[in-house]
Amino acid sequence: MIIPSAKLAIASASRLAALRSVSARGVATFTRSYPSFTSSASSEPRAAFFQQSFHPSIAASLASTESSRAQQSRRTSLIVAAVALAGIVSAYQLSSPVHLDAAPPAASSLTSITSANPSTQVVVDPDTNLAFPLYIPTPASFSSTQPEPRLRLVGLGVRTVSFLRVRVYVAALYIDETHISSSTSCGETLEAHMKQLLDSGAKAVIRIVPVRNTDFNHLRDGFIRALQARLKKALKRGEVDAEAERNFQEEIQSVKEAFPRGSVPKGKALDCVVVPRGKSSGLRFEYDGQVFGEAEGSGFSVARELVLAYFAEQGEISAPFKKSVEEALFGQKGMPASA
Repeated sequence: MIIPSAKLAIASASRLAALRSVSARGVATFTRSYPSFTSSASSEPRAAFFQQSFHPSIAASLASTESSRAQQSRRTSLIVAAVALAGIVSAYQLSSPVHLDAAPPAASSLTSITSANPSTQVVVDPDTNLAFPLYIPTPASFSSTQPEPRLRLVGLGVRTVSFLRVRVYVAALYIDETHISSSTSCGETLEAHMKQLLDSGAKAVIRIVPVRNTDFNHLRDGFIRALQARLKKALKRGEVDAEAERNFQEEIQSVKEAFPRGSVPKGKALDCVVVPRGKSSGLRFEYDGQVFGEAEGSGFSVARELVLAYFAEQGEISAPFKKSVEEALFGQKGMPASA
């Protein structure tokens, strides 16, 4: 028989053992879930701690944040690389520094490459490095003309478009030598000077040489815009009546229809040939030795106005081209000399 005091002692011992067991389990549970912080200079234990101790949803959120930051960093790197590549491509295409607030490029002095034979001498445009012969062969439009005109280079210059001044083509003016020396005192302005040359029956060619690959439609549209601008100014000044305007628009339409489809490679010449017709002048378009279009008319006509658009007092097609021709014809600078 167990005495009451012994029973009491056994019960107390059992309760104490149970409390010790519970206490041990509680400490172990706390230790596994929340390990104590240890001082360390490395940041790696903190990363492990955050990954293991936070609630699974918080850990997933942290992982997602780190992944988003990595993706954003990669996207930023790709954008920077793309912008740099675009800058390199633009610099290559424009082939010269772009100054948005700069004045239109001035005509540079022409560089002659001498030769023993003047017919093989060429002149290099300094802006594009395109070479132009000092004399060109007789165009098809003058093949039956006797004597054949000797067409000599007077001046040249690059045509640019938009505020970026993208180079499109180089225009060069060739005039029959018999009309060059006798016309240096004509006209107070270059436009008036060229009008008198046309009225005097001078044979001339404006040669268009693309700086980059293009097509006939592109070149044609540029001519049409220049002609429409000339018509608008003439109407504003009251220089043409309704009938002249109608005839001019019909001539423009004929030019549109005359231009073929197809590409014009870089460096391939398209010639606008001025053909004298009594007191007026016609204009023929030649490419690769073949005539493919023609504009005729007297007075205010497409043939006359397209030529004058390059030498207009304001709004000229190419400022460097105009300046180069002006300096040559007005004696400010000599024309390229033959060898």
